Amino acid sequence: MLTAILNHVILLTAVDTSSNVLAPLAIGLTLALDVCAGGAVTGASMNPARSLGPNIAAALFVDFDIRRSLATYPTARSIWSHHWIYYAGPIVGATLAAGLYRLFFGRNKNRLL
Repeated sequence: MLTAILNHVILLTAVDTSSNVLAPLAIGLTLALDVCAGGAVTGASMNPARSLGPNIAAALFVDFDIRRSLATYPTARSIWSHHWIYYAGPIVGATLAAGLYRLFFGRNKNRLL
């Protein structure tokens, strides 16, 4: 949803018109809103590359020794178990935003309906 909102704002403000001088402000405020809304839940991951890098670093450099503490730490294998959602979510969100833009919200030549 975060990616869909951000891409929708980008498409409506920056792509469709060349005279909108407030497009950077709208995009920046939307990004700040996305970070505040989804930061605690997803780490504000609106980009799959932003999720891949920290996960690779965690798999390589984090010590997964459970015996060091009473808390249970994840294993290196479990770090990758649900990571697919960080790729599927932004791809589906960007596709949804582009589809809505092309069907309903685009200007004259960019709109299908």
